[in-house]
Amino acid sequence: MLHRNSPITRALLSLLGLLVICILAAEPASAQRISLGPYLGASISPANTFAGISARFGGGTVQFAPGFEASFTDGFDHWLVDANILYRFYLEDSNMRPYFGAGPVVADSPSVDPRFGANIVAGAAISAGPVQPFLQSRLTIVNRTTVSVMAGLLFVFPDRQE
Repeated sequence: MLHRNSPITRALLSLLGLLVICILAAEPASAQRISLGPYLGASISPANTFAGISARFGGGTVQFAPGFEASFTDGFDHWLVDANILYRFYLEDSNMRPYFGAGPVVADSPSVDPRFGANIVAGAAISAGPVQPFLQSRLTIVNRTTVSVMAGLLFVFPDRQE
C-alpha cells in the first residue's frame, strides 16, 4: 500500500508531474487513432503468467493506454485494470516507437479486497502497418512491487475523418 510521505509515493508523483508537463508540451495529434490487441506476460516477483488486452487512444506523441489482464497461475482468480499515459519518442528513419509512461492500477484477488496502486511502464512498438508488435516492461506498486514483461500485438483501426 502506498503511504502519503513515502519516497516511492514522492517519486511516483514526480513522474506523473513530468508526464503532465510532457503532455502539455506535446504537439497536437493530426489525427486520432485507436488500436486494440492482446498480450501475454510474466512477472518476476512473484512468479506469475498472465494474459491481457490493451487499447491505445491517440496518434501523436501522447497516448492513453487502458488495459485489463487476468492471471494464469491461480485459474484466472487474479485480475488487474490499469490506465496509463504513454509518452512516445520518434526515432528518425526508424519504425520503432519507444515509449514510457505511468498511471493508476487496481488489482484484485480472492484473498484480499481490490487494491489501488501505480504503474511505471517502458517499452517499444514497431509501426508495421495495421498490426504493431510491442514489448513492454512494467513496475507495478500495489501492496508490493512487481516487475513484469509482456509482448503483444496492437491492431490499428483506420483514422476517423470527420
